[in-house]
Amino acid sequence: MKEYFSFLGFKTGEWQQLPKIAQIKILTVTKRFTHTPNGISPTLSGRFSVYSVHLINVGLETAVKLDYSKKQKAVSKANELAARFNVAVT
Repeated sequence: MKEYFSFLGFKTGEWQQLPKIAQIKILTVTKRFTHTPNGISPTLSGRFSVYSVHLINVGLETAVKLDYSKKQKAVSKANELAARFNVAVT
């Protein structure tokens, strides 16, 4: 894991030890968006979902969160990470 500072496209930071991962969760958040008509651009409204893969540490806190727009991609990555960390996807 790397926390970094970015300025004009340049990134600087140091690698940090990733905490022990106890489980992986997939959470779905669905939001509704509405654009106010302005007479010039199209007004799109609707709902969208974000699929978040949370790597949960032994303290039951989210150590890393990865967001995906497609459920299939989130499930695939969650299963891949679960195999690497030898934990279950819940």
